[in-house]
Parts: sequence; structure tokens; C-alpha cells
Amino acid sequence: MEESNDYLPVYKKLTGFYSRKIQLQEIRPGARIDSINKLMDRHGVSRETAKLVLKKLVESGLVMSVQGKGTFVNFHREVLKAWGVVIPFFSSNVEQLIGELIKLAEATDCRLDYYLHYNNPEEEIRITGNLIRSGYEAVIVIPNYDESKTSEYYRKLVTGRSRVILADN
Repeated sequence: MEESNDYLPVYKKLTGFYSRKIQLQEIRPGARIDSINKLMDRHGVSRETAKLVLKKLVESGLVMSVQGKGTFVNFHREVLKAWGVVIPFFSSNVEQLIGELIKLAEATDCRLDYYLHYNNPEEEIRITGNLIRSGYEAVIVIPNYDESKTSEYYRKLVTGRSRVILADN
């Protein structure tokens, strides 16, 4: 059961706000995010709340803080020997595709993980972003039925060292 947003503490709302912006790459890898003072001014919060938001983002691994320089969205530098497959549904065709991908991944000494998003564009974007940030060698995406909801995301996507492949469903 998800908590109502009205009852969430302000720091959790702001942490979620910045997490979503990072996941959607509205704040791109390597970009500086708001400082404590900027958070205070922009969102009308106390210094302690602003510090807590940045602390939670650092703890989540989404950003890194560089003393005297600022806080920046993380690039994942290490490439994992793993492929991630993001799929909107499970069917016999998808099952066959996953079987073939497992063979290919094993042949290159990689593991294969797959994730269902049940035709939810927001979940597809979240999963894809998490796999890239985690450093997966390859991310294979079978887009949701309404690709218009994700096309802008993929056009602007910064993949770092991960390869992203959009497959046709």
C-alpha cells in the first residue's frame, strides 16, 4: 500500500522529485544538481531539510557529492557482465526471445536479467534508467504499446558505457 503524498515528509517528497528527474534524465548524468542554498530558495525548505535531501540522494547512489564543488548525478563507471531485458508483457514469443538471449549472454560470459513493466511507460523508463545507472553492459528494451510516451526519453537518453537496444514488439 502506497502512502498518500500529502502525508509524506517534505524531505521525502523532494528526494522523490529529484530521483524522478534523474531517472527520466531531465537532470543528466554528470550534471550538477541544486546546492543546499538553491534547494532552500527554490523549495522554501530549511537548511536541515535541504541537507537531508542531498544526503538521501547520495545514499541512494543517484548522486555524488564533491567537497567544494557541488553534487553531481552519477555516471556508473564499471560495466557489469550483465544484460537486462525490459519487457511489457510475457508471451510465448517473448519467452523464446529470452531463451535465445540467455544463450547469447552465456556465450559472452554474461548473465541475463529480465524485468516486466506490464505496458507501463513510467515503469519502463524507471527500470531502463536503473539498469543503465547500475552499469549493465546491455539493456534490451521491448517498448510498451504506446511508444509516444517514451520516445522523447529514448531520444535524449545518455547511456554511458551501457548499450541500449530498442527491439520491435
